[in-house]
Parts: sequence; C-alpha cells; structure tokens
Amino acid sequence: MQQQTKTLFIIAGVIVLVLIGYVWYSSTKVPSSALPKTDTATKTTTEVKPRSDVTVKQAEVSDIGSSFKLPAGFPATIPVEQKSITESYSAYYQTHKATQYTISYGSFKTVAEKWDEYNNFMTQNGYTIPKETSIKSKGLISGTKGKENLSVVIITQNQKTVVHLTLLKQD
Repeated sequence: MQQQTKTLFIIAGVIVLVLIGYVWYSSTKVPSSALPKTDTATKTTTEVKPRSDVTVKQAEVSDIGSSFKLPAGFPATIPVEQKSITESYSAYYQTHKATQYTISYGSFKTVAEKWDEYNNFMTQNGYTIPKETSIKSKGLISGTKGKENLSVVIITQNQKTVVHLTLLKQD
C-alpha cells in the first residue's frame, strides 16, 4: 500500500513537471489567432498509441463551438468550465493499469479564486492535500483520494486565467 502511494506521488510529480513544461512551451509558441483556422464542425475522436502499452484519446469538439468536451470517464463532480475547454484527452497506461485525464481551460476568474475553488472542492471531497503540493501564490494544488491523484496548475496567460488539471486514476 505504501509502495502504491509512493508510485502515485512519483507519477503526480512527473505530471506536474509535464504541465510546467507545457505552460512554458505554450508561452513561447505562436498565438492561435495567427494560425490557420480549422474546421470544428468535424467531430472526431483521435486515438493515438505513442507506446504499445499506452492509448491516448482526444475528446470530441463540443456543440458549444470550438471548445472540447470532457474526456469519456472523467468525473462530472470535478469543477471544470466546460464552455472554455481548450485541451482535453485521456491516456490509458496498461502497464500501470491507470488512466490519466488532462484538461485545460480558460476562465475569467482570478488565479486565487480558481485555487480557492479547487482547494474547497478537494477538501470537501476527502482529498489529502500535502502542504508541499499546495502553493496558492503559485497557483498549484495537488491531492490524493484513494487511487486518484488530482493535480491543478493555474496561471495567468495573455491577461486570462488558464487552468491545467490532471487526474490520475488507478484501476
């Protein structure tokens, strides 16, 4: 049991590092307004196998416009501003029997307001939030509940709050 917890924290740490890398990469890339427009009317689910033991599924575009739907299997109880989803996918890791759900979305709320929202949600729903993974001033919060690990990174980008959340669930 202690080994599983240790493994979950290692995986969560890797996920947080990936999110930080993504945030850095996003801040250095060309703005989406400068890119050619794509046809969002086509609703497809993309399935990719980067390794033989990993299956990645990108969620479909929603009927709302150019935002994405939540990935299949993502718990509806976790707060997400669904009309503003810019990234949404899941990855199943057969070797670890775990599914990673990753979602990014924009918000008009401040970083502090979004952090409070996730802190309240996690506290009220029984997540254990270690002090070292909960840094309001940096917009970071992470916690575990059973075989789930929820990590949230909240940043300001182009005068808008952007929330990146990753949920790792072991079978």
